[in-house]
Parts: sequence; C-alpha cells; structure tokens
Amino acid sequence: MMKRRLLNSPPPEEKVSNIENVELSKNISSLPKVLIVDIFSRLTILEAARTSVVSYGWRYWWTFNANLDFYALKTIWNCSMRIVESYPFVSAGEEMRSKYRQEMRSKYINWVDKVLELHRGSINEFGIYFDLDDDNKSYITNWIHTALAKGVQKLELDFAHFLMLGHYNATRDINDVIQRANAMRYGLATGVFTGSLETANTMMRVLKAGIV
Repeated sequence: MMKRRLLNSPPPEEKVSNIENVELSKNISSLPKVLIVDIFSRLTILEAARTSVVSYGWRYWWTFNANLDFYALKTIWNCSMRIVESYPFVSAGEEMRSKYRQEMRSKYINWVDKVLELHRGSINEFGIYFDLDDDNKSYITNWIHTALAKGVQKLELDFAHFLMLGHYNATRDINDVIQRANAMRYGLATGVFTGSLETANTMMRVLKAGIV
C-alpha cells in the first residue's frame, strides 16, 4: 500500500510548482479588482480563459478581459494551405472547399458568440480577424453593437479570406452601424473609419479617432 501511494505521488518539483501556483493565486486574488482586470486584459482571450483552471476563485476573472481580440489569421493560413494541398485546381472539389470553409466559419462565430455571452464589464479593444462574408452580416452587426454598448475604444475588423475562396466585401452595413452608433452618442468620434472600405486585400480597420 505504501509503495503504491509513493508511486502515485507527484514528483517533488511538481509539488513545489503547485504550491507556488497556489501562493500566486492568493497574491493576485488579494489585489483590487481594477488591477486584476488590468492583468487579465493583458492576456489573449485563450490565455485568460486557461487561468480559470488555476484556482476556483479565478474561474470567472477571464470574463472581465477588456481586450477582446479574436485573432485567427494563423488558422486561416493553415486552412488555406490544407485546401490548396487537397484541391490544387480551382475547379476541383469546389463543393468540399466551400463546405470546409463554412465549417470553420461556424466554429469561429460560435467562439465569438460564446465569449460575448459570458463577458462581463466594459470592452476597450475589440477585434475580429477571420474569413467572413455576406451571409455573416447579422453576426458582425450584433458583435459591433455589443462592443459599442460596452464602450469600445478601438474596433478592428479584418476579413482576411481563404485562398481563392472570395471574401466579405459588404462594408456598407457596418458603416451604417457605426454611423448610427455615433448618432446615439456611444462616444466614438465622427469619421471612425481610418482605413479604405475597398482595399485590395479585403482589410477594413475601424479605429476611434485620436485613440491610436
């Protein structure tokens, strides 16, 4: 019995690491809320979410992250390469490529929706970085409305597209959302768009004037 208990015991270095994590958790938890939120806002969404397993008392702190950058351009690149390798010719496998792209979009949209559903507090920075198109306009509009309602100061949208698969270019709807938000005095300056709406690389950036 003793041998079995010893065999199942974690190595000494792991015990020390666990103790250090507990102490760190206690120290950070004792800080004022505003400082804790600032610390978590310096992490990416995924990094902040992972901290929920460090301590029971930390399980909700990530939802106060004020900087929500849903960065997934690396995923787009990997998907593009996978598509090109599987279907080197544009005319080949069009249905499969389209299906794969829709699956990736669905996962991304669910990710953003879930984070916003759980999010608490205000938003300082909000960024969407993924291949989205006209079919996703309602989601994009809802995200922007949510960010504006939470006092966003920097809003960045990058609809980078899968290689050879088209892209979202209906920016007029988003422009209307921003203009209405300005009229409702959400705090964003007039002329919130600082980037071109018709850039060749499908990039659109929306920044609050004077903030960056």
